[in-house]
Amino acid sequence: MAGNEIKAVLFDFDSTLTSPGALDFPEIKRAIDCPADMPILEFIDSLEDEAARDRALKILDDYEIAAAAASRPAAGCEKLLRTLKARGIRIGIVSRNSLKSIARVFENFSECRMATFDVIISRDSPAAVKPSPEGVLLAARELGLPPQRTIMVGDYVFDLRAGRAAGAYTVLLDIGGFRSEWLGEYDLPSIPWISCPALSIWVTPCPPENYPTTSWKNLSIRLNLQTPALSSVRESARTRRLWTLPARRCWF
Repeated sequence: MAGNEIKAVLFDFDSTLTSPGALDFPEIKRAIDCPADMPILEFIDSLEDEAARDRALKILDDYEIAAAAASRPAAGCEKLLRTLKARGIRIGIVSRNSLKSIARVFENFSECRMATFDVIISRDSPAAVKPSPEGVLLAARELGLPPQRTIMVGDYVFDLRAGRAAGAYTVLLDIGGFRSEWLGEYDLPSIPWISCPALSIWVTPCPPENYPTTSWKNLSIRLNLQTPALSSVRESARTRRLWTLPARRCWF
């Protein structure tokens, strides 16, 4: 077996495996007096008063549990997860959510449960949250894999940053919040793509020192998804539409 064969796909949770919109982040920020331009968890960590941190975290937990009760799986998500598992690809979650809220959401899934996943990393795990690479690295260790044999999938640039810093391949799902400034971090228009009936993704290569020794063609075949068509992207990344889950686009 080739040492660089892709063996696992790690997913963000909210708005990646679930339908977007369950969590109202601006409302949560107002509730805890978090600045609009600051991530919630980082704001809570910055509070010097322990009681204030506990209050803010309790508010966040309450919002997450309420949103979890209303969350539904993203369209096509469970089929995709089943397909990956059936083809020997291990699956995991790397999320900034609490483990309790993730567990609550799975009560609303039809076919998948937490036990479906080979590894789940939440903010309760012993790893710094994304954009730190620690969660991706911890997931890879628990799977017994080097990170360059994994793909990190998510809907926000923190997912890209975490995956890339860990040495994994990364996939950005565009759910309508794609920001043009992210193009400055990733050369989206020049990256090859992989296509199959159950999954179409753009792949952002891991750092050059971690590039697989195999060719892109061989790498894609080893994903066990079906012999794909490969091409170099010539048009703007903003105009290229790819299927991942219905009504979504996928950028790398």
